[in-house]
Amino acid sequence: MNQVSNYKRNALIFFLLSFFIVVAAFILTKSSLPGNLIKETEKAQAVLTDKESFVENSFEEIENRLLSGAVPDLFQNDGINDKFEKNGCLFFVYRDSVLIYWSDNSVSISFSYLKSDTSTTFAFLSNGWYVIKKISSANYFIAGLIKIKNEYTYENQYLRNEFQEDFNFQDKLIINNKPSNYNINDRDGNFLFSLGIPNELSIPGYNAVLLIFLYLTAYVFFIIALYFAYIHLLRLIKNNFLIFFGFLFDILLFRFIIFYFKIPHALYESQLFSPAIYAASYINPSLGDLLVNSITLLAISFFISKRLNLEIFLEKAKPIKKYFFAWVFTLIIFLLLVFLYFFLTSLIINSKLSFDLYRLTTIDIYSIIGILCFGLLILSFIFFTYKFAYIIIKYFPKKNSLFSFTLG
Repeated sequence: MNQVSNYKRNALIFFLLSFFIVVAAFILTKSSLPGNLIKETEKAQAVLTDKESFVENSFEEIENRLLSGAVPDLFQNDGINDKFEKNGCLFFVYRDSVLIYWSDNSVSISFSYLKSDTSTTFAFLSNGWYVIKKISSANYFIAGLIKIKNEYTYENQYLRNEFQEDFNFQDKLIINNKPSNYNINDRDGNFLFSLGIPNELSIPGYNAVLLIFLYLTAYVFFIIALYFAYIHLLRLIKNNFLIFFGFLFDILLFRFIIFYFKIPHALYESQLFSPAIYAASYINPSLGDLLVNSITLLAISFFISKRLNLEIFLEKAKPIKKYFFAWVFTLIIFLLLVFLYFFLTSLIINSKLSFDLYRLTTIDIYSIIGILCFGLLILSFIFFTYKFAYIIIKYFPKKNSLFSFTLG
């Protein structure tokens, strides 16, 4: 009874340790990011909404001028052009598909593009990102562009890759065309773009190593807690196979949730969890995923080796069943060896990692993680094969030389 309570206590301790480490890693993540991206997104959304209102009002003003005939100085009178420039907005007026008035000549946009099916409400035009608004009025077609950010191929003291001044946030933020947790939408709720942080800025300096260590430690502690919890249940339920499949289901479900929802998001935006360094398959799309999968596989193999009591199942089995399972386990060992070879070779072929240990200058943190994956996969194979090989040697007749040759 005392041992049962020890398992329960250990499970609780490791669950709490895992939780507090995740909290610490979360705080470190927030302090490591250059600014609060959530607040930046909310601010950008509010500024853009105001600019959309400004464009709508400007459309009405331009339309009234056109219909009243006051068009010779459409964008020059009453400082209207200065107002547009201050708000980072550009306007173009077309008549019969021909551009006749424009408030700024820094951007070139054709009528055919504006009317085509391929045109979008957010586009990269003439070294900048713009939100595009457009209306038709009588014989006129009016387009309004809201500048979001300049983006030049080359920068100098005059050409700067910076956001329009009203957005007033860090120029190191980047614009993505794919949705993320930091989306910017138009007034109707349609997706325009998302804000992001370059991979090299996501987790700067030594914080990156510390953050990876904290999250992996929390993951390992969670698995240990799960292990002790199921050992505690084993003392109560006393069904070896039910406990094993319960442990297997929980650990794989937890890993799937992390993988599918990309938790923690900050790590999945880092270089470790990008395909730039390593990518082999859907389940191993990055070096970080391979590392987490290797830890998961090691936990499963350890549980099988230490807690899955197959001997009790085979002790009372008939000889023919023992023969059958002996060959099945032999086949499993062979398949595990094939999988081990596949994973180890893929780590070399499908990665940019250096494993030349005699050239220490080429070894970086990612190479060390790759070597760690090597060790974890080999150790998992040892745990798996030890269990199955022990059963084969114990229950298969030793006089069968053919089997001995196969196992050897």
